[in-house]
Amino acid sequence: MRLGWMNNRWNFKNQTINNMGQDAVIYIRTTHGKEPALTTPFGLTIDPKKDDDCDAPQRSTHEVDCDCMRYYSPTYERGSWPQLACILMKLLGADDIEYVWYGSDSKSPVQFTGEDLLSYTRHYLKLQESHT
Repeated sequence: MRLGWMNNRWNFKNQTINNMGQDAVIYIRTTHGKEPALTTPFGLTIDPKKDDDCDAPQRSTHEVDCDCMRYYSPTYERGSWPQLACILMKLLGADDIEYVWYGSDSKSPVQFTGEDLLSYTRHYLKLQESHT
């Protein structure tokens, strides 16, 4: 069990309780089908995609285990975009990662590109600026 400020799940007598909200999901496709040769930030792990994961993009090979992180998008401003952007930037810049998909656990993730990263970041920065 992971503890920390970004964990919105906890286990009490083997019952998982989830605070309301959408968690982030990230899938990747590597060029060789094996685990990518990179160190993930924040101690996240990259696991092979499960065969029974019906929400995973069909062409993905791995899932980034970030289920304790709240989802962020321009239409759902609740997650920690700086942390998610760091993870996505590292994945998008890896030589052995062909595709990245990002989304929430309430709908299917979509392919995510460097342009998407910039668009989300611009939105996040404008929002931060409006709060100062």
